[in-house]
Amino acid sequence: MDYKKIYNLLINRGKTRVYEGYTESHHIIPRCIGGNDDITNLVNLTPEEHYIAHQLLVKMYPGDHRLAKAAMMMTAQRPNNKVYGWLRKRHAIAMSESQSGNGNSQFGTRWIHNNTIKESTKVGKDEPLPDGWHEGRKFNWDVAIECKHCGKKFTPSGMESFCSPKCKTYYRSPQYEIIDDNIEAILLRLKEIGSISAVLREFGIVGNKIGNTYVSTIAKERGINILRRRNSPV
Repeated sequence: MDYKKIYNLLINRGKTRVYEGYTESHHIIPRCIGGNDDITNLVNLTPEEHYIAHQLLVKMYPGDHRLAKAAMMMTAQRPNNKVYGWLRKRHAIAMSESQSGNGNSQFGTRWIHNNTIKESTKVGKDEPLPDGWHEGRKFNWDVAIECKHCGKKFTPSGMESFCSPKCKTYYRSPQYEIIDDNIEAILLRLKEIGSISAVLREFGIVGNKIGNTYVSTIAKERGINILRRRNSPV
């Protein structure tokens, strides 16, 4: 059996679909065999898929004890992937419920900070904002860090790793940056051939529903007609 082919099909499905349920982040190339934490090496899988992915990796690399250990940690006391998936989903729901309303230790409070005295504190949710204080928690007033995406130095107001929401979006979904950097050329080409998928392929973006939706929205705002699918209604 071609385990590598099955594994790649599983990974590609996770990359290209839109799934709103509970998922787990999986390293496509495991860190123990040279993989990294780059966004291109991560894919969101359902618990069942994540379980299967680790079994396939063991079969692909039967001599690597590290992969066997990782799979065993997921397998311990779990009779099969369906039960594992069910338990992980129930656990996620339970954790979410425990951190909502009165179950949340932060319920009824909010963080505020003062740039002059360089302090953050919690106050009641409905208390008025004191003079000199601002909403939100702030750390490390004088410590500048590099944005994980663009490398720009900035002083974080909290635990953020990006200098702007745009950089955060670009880091997690690189296709947005490619599209924004080439939007005029993409729209010009779209006017010529009418197919978003075909145009994005020319710019190295393949099988990406997020990119298609993004370009479609921009195109509609500019009044550009999009080629309909062969079987779609007129």
